[in-house]
Amino acid sequence: MKMRLIFLIFICLSSKAKVPKGLPSFDSIISELRGPFEAKFLELPKNFIQDIRNNSATYVSNSDFKCNGKNIPAKEELAFIGLQSDLDEERKVLTEIGTFRGCNKGLEIREEFIYQGEDIKKTSFKKYLAGKINFSLFKYDSFKYRMKFSQSDLPFVTFESKKMDGGHFVVIKLYEQRIMTMRVKKLNDKDYDYLVTYYPYEVIRRFYQITVDIEQSTMLVRERDGKYFYFSSQLGQISEFDFASYFNDIIIQTALGSFSGTVKFALSGFPATQQISAGGQNSRLIDELNLAFVQLLNRDLERIRVLLLQYIEAAKNNLIIDQRPKE
Repeated sequence: MKMRLIFLIFICLSSKAKVPKGLPSFDSIISELRGPFEAKFLELPKNFIQDIRNNSATYVSNSDFKCNGKNIPAKEELAFIGLQSDLDEERKVLTEIGTFRGCNKGLEIREEFIYQGEDIKKTSFKKYLAGKINFSLFKYDSFKYRMKFSQSDLPFVTFESKKMDGGHFVVIKLYEQRIMTMRVKKLNDKDYDYLVTYYPYEVIRRFYQITVDIEQSTMLVRERDGKYFYFSSQLGQISEFDFASYFNDIIIQTALGSFSGTVKFALSGFPATQQISAGGQNSRLIDELNLAFVQLLNRDLERIRVLLLQYIEAAKNNLIIDQRPKE
């Protein structure tokens, strides 16, 4: 199977540095990978009995339950989520390992976060269960994120960020193969250069093969006094619209879409869960948003587009009233 695969990350080096329009954040890419698991984390306590002890949670049913083709007796573990944190005495190096598994105890997903910097704080388990992970990546001297199957010899995705003179250096790997590097150079408080290089690669695993047959290429974003200029090594200067459209097709649809099969396979070991209506005046809205979230994870973007257009039209006609407090 051949596909073109490109990642682009933006860097926010200080409060004065801004995100070029059309570029996805480092945070959003990791959240995209974790999204289906985060959804499962939120659904498990609504469908099963949750038992939290220290930094781990187990989920059981009051009755026998069929999970992943197996009959699991009542009160036996259906799912497990845990977080292990290790912070050194100087509070400069934090290693956190998250583990989650379903009723197939022989298959675990593990993710690793390694932070190096000043005055680092551990992630609370409550926040971890809620999917609130510390992704303030560029306030640290270095950051590494890896996700892998416990039975795999290599992490299937790795993100790394390191401070360097006048900026940051970022690398993204698939099965330890470099697919992208990025250098960010801070020229002054208002001007930055973002230089991204992409590499061809091939992944050969037991059950599948991915070949990204592209020529090594570079993209450049220049930030000058709050304005952004986009360049391609193949096309020269391009418009913001073309830049955003291109990366939506290549990154969101093609690149991250290639992981959907891996994620679905991992989730197949978890017990089936259902969305639960909250009831009350907003129950219909909540149910529709829950459904839209599932459609987003399944990349059913056309239905989400239609739903958002319906919400916009309803808001214009005062059929949806926003009573949230103003920030």
